[in-house]
Amino acid sequence: MFLGRRVKSDWRIASPLAVLVIALLCVFANSADTFAGGEDANLQVEVTLGFNGRFKQGTWIPVHFEITNDSAVDFQGQLVLESPDGEGIVVRFVDRQLQITVPPATTVTRTAYIKIGRLPWSVEVSVVDDTRQQAVFKETFGRLDDGQLSTTDFLILQIGNRLPLSASRLQAELTGRPDLVEVVIQSQTSDYHKLPDRWYGYAAVDLLIITTSAEDLLEQLSAQQQQAIRQWIYQGGRMLLFAGQRGPELSQDNEALGSLIPGKIDRIITNWNTSGIEKFGNADERLILSRQPGSSLSLITPADGVVVLRDTQNAQAEHALIVHSARGLGSVTFVAFDPDQEPFASWGATPAILNRLVINSHFAERGNEQVGKGSKSSNAGFDDISGQLRSSLDRFDGVTPTRFMWVAGLLGMFILVIGPLDYYILRRFKRLHWTWVTFPVAILIFSLIAVSMVSALRTSPAAMNQIEIIDIDSLTQTVRGSNYATVYSPTTAAYSFEMSELSNSFHSENHHVLACWQGFPGAGLGGLGRTSFQVLIDHQYEVDLTDGQIRSIPVQHSGTRSLAARWSADSSLVVNSALVTEPASGALRGTLQNPFDFDLHEALILFDGRVYPLGQVFTSKSEVNVYDLSADSQGIDNYFTRYQSGSRRQSYRVWRATDESRDRVVKQMMFNQEIGGVRYTGLLHRYQSHLDLSHMLRLRRAVLVGKAGQRHGMTEFVSGSQQDGGGPIASQVDRYYRVVLPVNMEASTNTLLN
Repeated sequence: MFLGRRVKSDWRIASPLAVLVIALLCVFANSADTFAGGEDANLQVEVTLGFNGRFKQGTWIPVHFEITNDSAVDFQGQLVLESPDGEGIVVRFVDRQLQITVPPATTVTRTAYIKIGRLPWSVEVSVVDDTRQQAVFKETFGRLDDGQLSTTDFLILQIGNRLPLSASRLQAELTGRPDLVEVVIQSQTSDYHKLPDRWYGYAAVDLLIITTSAEDLLEQLSAQQQQAIRQWIYQGGRMLLFAGQRGPELSQDNEALGSLIPGKIDRIITNWNTSGIEKFGNADERLILSRQPGSSLSLITPADGVVVLRDTQNAQAEHALIVHSARGLGSVTFVAFDPDQEPFASWGATPAILNRLVINSHFAERGNEQVGKGSKSSNAGFDDISGQLRSSLDRFDGVTPTRFMWVAGLLGMFILVIGPLDYYILRRFKRLHWTWVTFPVAILIFSLIAVSMVSALRTSPAAMNQIEIIDIDSLTQTVRGSNYATVYSPTTAAYSFEMSELSNSFHSENHHVLACWQGFPGAGLGGLGRTSFQVLIDHQYEVDLTDGQIRSIPVQHSGTRSLAARWSADSSLVVNSALVTEPASGALRGTLQNPFDFDLHEALILFDGRVYPLGQVFTSKSEVNVYDLSADSQGIDNYFTRYQSGSRRQSYRVWRATDESRDRVVKQMMFNQEIGGVRYTGLLHRYQSHLDLSHMLRLRRAVLVGKAGQRHGMTEFVSGSQQDGGGPIASQVDRYYRVVLPVNMEASTNTLLN
């Protein structure tokens, strides 16, 4: 009884004291956090990640800041963004635009750009006061914030009024592997000022939809934002543009978006034949036009592209309703009416029309087609063909990689020796206590075996494998480059890289380079979709968006790191081509000159489903008559699946996800959909899908493709300083050129969508 009362009495005395201590600790902790963060009540900061919180892993995404200064003095500081890369190592993103000055009683907006790595993802954003050199605002986004999409997901971004699209139907139609790819439709119906002001801010977007009838949309988009959309299209983006009522205004008064329209728009009409659109949508009811805004039709005179649909599907057709055209290295589907306005908004066939437009504007692979004979991704460790490209870049001459089976076999033997074998032998001799000796001896022996294996493996100095793919649109003089590199390091070290501009290919200007780490899509070992809390190296490095530098990126002992860069430029390359189609057969005819001052090897011309081989060497400035190549021309699918090395004529060549040459992988990525896509390889092509120029071959364009010598490039990764003071890294570079060429064709009303 006494003890019970004593305990009870002590508890009563201790309870207020405990509460007081806890309260003081909470106050102290809160004060410590405030002091550490240096939070300023006069500075209000709002941060938006991606597109209203939606973004993709492994791609560039926008981060929008709104900073309001409620104090009476100027605030000068900088925005700091940090996020782990594909291996969990923290990256700090540096950009000149992140330096800010906010006057009193003023709101300043900035858009920064980052790449988010593996799961569990996180982004830390902070505002640092230049005077106090400490953060006055800090916020961390993480997996609990949701919004993160897989690297291979299909993102449709709607700007303007929301359209009745069906994600479930598009899921089955837009990809060959709906089990691996999710279609996500994200709408931006307001806050247009939060949209990216640089073209790579749309890198995560697979299809951009703009409804120009949305109230004040064109007025709220800044000139820089509109230019970003235009440049993104020219760099390979795809857009569905609806411009009925505001078509003439867009065509005549808007320099950026107006240049994306494939023709001239003089005026609008409100009375037009609707039989074509009714048949296109398999409508059960007529579309009744009225004086409502949605009845307006922009009268476009197409100057380029393919007229997909006219007002009627007979000889009496007058007006083009849908035109699909190439713009730079991308494509635009122009629609001359507004489906978000009445009478379309309440018409039953509108959703079917919109879904059909989305599917065909992206030249989607059909989901009901069977996956071909290519190796399954589960056996290769990746689901996307970019993983195969990365694996091919991991192979270095003079380096024998440590095989997983070697490690697994040695580990299995070790477990067998220290477990059942040790127990069986010692028990037989009745000396179980000797395990205190045999156990450390076994550890020592297997450690020596492991060290001997590593020492026996061939190593080499630090080295780098690179691929550069240079694409040129001869009409707009748009140039883009895609660089992929893997660096090997024999020791644990930190390296710095920059993109060096070469001057021995052709003249170009207005270069902008963006370099960063390269992710590994999928949930395999080291993949972006695989959750891992283990970080092998505790070392932060920088990615500079201003000059395309990567500073102090760590590479572990006998390990590799993958890098990627995209760059854009304007070209003055003179391309002499006179390509036409034969009216009867549609075959390619005409002449083409090699526009470069160097030879192209294994050169091909691709057009409308066919390949025209130019031989082993297409000599500098030489001219070829395409008619002379007709006898050797082949269907694209046949050429790449039957007439490559490793297959006999008429013998189907099975795709091997673990054993294809680097050159073969690159060519598959260049024209993936035309060669068969996922049906042939068994792999997605989502992570670096901009490399696929298959859509150009269906839009009155031919593509000249060939390999150049190692010296004839535009840019390449060059190693700078190294933490351990080592010299420059030897590099092996494979360079590919593609030139997109216009083809004059007979006028045709054939549609792509029927």
